[in-house]
Amino acid sequence: MFKDKKNMDLFRSKHYREALVNENQLLMEIYVNNQQINALIHDIIQLEIVDFNEIPFSLEDYFMQFYENKNTFAEVQR
Repeated sequence: MFKDKKNMDLFRSKHYREALVNENQLLMEIYVNNQQINALIHDIIQLEIVDFNEIPFSLEDYFMQFYENKNTFAEVQR
């Protein structure tokens, strides 16, 4: 959770892959792979963040997300 909208907007300008954004609560969820961890830490230490949580994302979660997206696209093409 960000301290204010300014900090949230600054973070969003970094173009991480967003999973959820709630501007009213100044809350975001993003997808970050292991190669991006150092960049993420570098970016967030420059901001005022009130709360930070990690939600682990397994390989199974990744494939399930891919499968769900594939079905969505297939339905749209029909």
